[in-house]
Amino acid sequence: MFSRVKSVCLSPQALAAGACFLVAVVVTANVQTAGDGQWYWYATVLLAGKKLYSDLHAVLQPLFVLETAAFIKLLGRSWIASKVPALIHASFLALGIRLVVRHSHWPALNQAGVIAGTFFLWIFFGGFRFDDYHALTGCFVVYSTLSLLSLEGCSDSRRALRLAAGLGLLCGLAITTRLNDGLLLFLTVAFLIPFLSRASRLACMCVSTAVAAGVIVLVVSLTGDSFRDYINNTVFHAAGSKGGMGALVLYPILLPLRALRYLFIERETELCLLGLLGLAASWPLLIRRIRWPGTLGWIAKGAVWAIPALGFRTGRCAA
Repeated sequence: MFSRVKSVCLSPQALAAGACFLVAVVVTANVQTAGDGQWYWYATVLLAGKKLYSDLHAVLQPLFVLETAAFIKLLGRSWIASKVPALIHASFLALGIRLVVRHSHWPALNQAGVIAGTFFLWIFFGGFRFDDYHALTGCFVVYSTLSLLSLEGCSDSRRALRLAAGLGLLCGLAITTRLNDGLLLFLTVAFLIPFLSRASRLACMCVSTAVAAGVIVLVVSLTGDSFRDYINNTVFHAAGSKGGMGALVLYPILLPLRALRYLFIERETELCLLGLLGLAASWPLLIRRIRWPGTLGWIAKGAVWAIPALGFRTGRCAA
């Protein structure tokens, strides 16, 4: 038994997830931004009897404020106590990525690389913090992905309904943590459930939607505010600070076009790297399969592959 536990704990996947958690500890201990303290004061004022929306007119979603208030009551107001939720978020995020990757059939080292790569890609954002809603929302997304993988091909109605209820719970929590990410997660889950489940598809969709709606109502009720005040402040007033509802609807649609414009016009280096990666991938997928036998054939294939690569490198990247 001990040897089995030891082999699991020292597996490449576990070591990769552990390394990600240690990085999160270092980042959390050293984070210093202008926003420090906002969650603490929101939670403190909430604990003093003020309401988030009718009194403070906050535009943020309530779940993280409620979590912060709960930890203040449980652990106190010290600096170390304020970092405990961040470490919990980081551990759940790293563990969730590990559990998702476990569904693949890749070798252990490949899985370890995907765990580390996914984690660092996830936190590769200048404003990312483990002690705010970014990491918490990430946890809901990761465990929703895990639940969807478990739902795939499920033919047991009871199990499918339980998984659908869990997905609704995660979506509701995500919506009350970060509205845009939560709504996108909810729409994604609603779209995928009919394709993944083999049993009670309509019932699963209804259960997921009902549970998500119930979670939203429950979380808002914990703030003491009315649902009307919550909607006015976190949807309409928040949208106004971002350019209005029209902008919030339009910007996600324009995002791919703006990303292409940014890539092709303003970022020569990234475009060069992307082109070189594409050329590198073309060797095993395309060039290597060309039927040119013998040594001369390999030289010809190498030339076909290398000449465009060199031309791209000298022509595009030199610019």
